[in-house]
Amino acid sequence: MRILVAEHDAPLADFLCQQLEKEQFSVRVVSDGLQAQRMASEQAFDFVVLDLGLPGAKSLDVLRGIRSKKPVCSSTAVLTPAVGDPSIAPMSTMAGAT
Repeated sequence: MRILVAEHDAPLADFLCQQLEKEQFSVRVVSDGLQAQRMASEQAFDFVVLDLGLPGAKSLDVLRGIRSKKPVCSSTAVLTPAVGDPSIAPMSTMAGAT
């Protein structure tokens, strides 16, 4: 399974990568929204972990872009919020998060 981790917090991104690779997943890590968009347009991923606080591009726009390329990423996307904003859940779902 190919997983894209888009997380700007380097220690957290490293931890996620290490844990996923221990389970034999193929993991690519990027640290901003533009890198996430570029990576998702170049490679197919089965799963995306997307930080809502990414620099470079709005995370929900990144998610919409990833979802619009269905053959490239036809999988689940999980958003990791930096803050507890209750309005994020419905907006994320409308953008394609599951």
